[in-house]
Amino acid sequence: MSTVERFRLIRSGSGLSKHATHGGLAEVEHALERYGLLLQHDRELPSVTSIVAGEPIAGSWWGHPLGHAIYDLLGAFEDTTGKLEGKILDGKVTYVQARLWPAFFAVVQHDPGARLARLGSAAGALFAHVEQHGPVRADALPAGLSAPSRELTKTVRALEARLLLHTDSIHTDSGAHVKLLQTWPQWCAERSVRVPAVAIDDARAELDSAVAALSAGVARKIEVPW
Repeated sequence: MSTVERFRLIRSGSGLSKHATHGGLAEVEHALERYGLLLQHDRELPSVTSIVAGEPIAGSWWGHPLGHAIYDLLGAFEDTTGKLEGKILDGKVTYVQARLWPAFFAVVQHDPGARLARLGSAAGALFAHVEQHGPVRADALPAGLSAPSRELTKTVRALEARLLLHTDSIHTDSGAHVKLLQTWPQWCAERSVRVPAVAIDDARAELDSAVAALSAGVARKIEVPW
């Protein structure tokens, strides 16, 4: 099957699994356009996994009968309209629609020093290294920044949660997966993304409005990093 044929099947939501999907790429893109923000996986809020499955998925989606279909669709989505994502709502992977990019980048690039001050010296040193040398692989850090796997993972997650770094999981030649770390300006430069400047208060208000629309009718409070 050619890449074009496979992409057409993903868009229609068919041909990805022996189990029937309920929503394809078009439905996922429509949801992102509607709300401005869309979770990858959540039991209550609109998410990619619930759109594909036609219902909320309890626990990890990897073991769901539609797990392979979800994986394939996420790959296509993240190559197109879902290319901008981060650990945003409740610390979960959240996609950002292009109209919110100016507000998002205003927030993530606002006063990083204040956010770093709350994270400790290890996070500050790692951020400074990525800012100067990134993008960098987590398994290729200099000796002074290397740490036991558990500690490094904790530090990277803290930087992600504060929206100080963006990470990608890349597949290495050995078959393992490793994190690629980069700052948001590096993310923009790599993709030739330029957005107009937005005042920080206006940016936060615009993102808060999108969160309110996405979580309408949900009782739980949604945690955001701004």
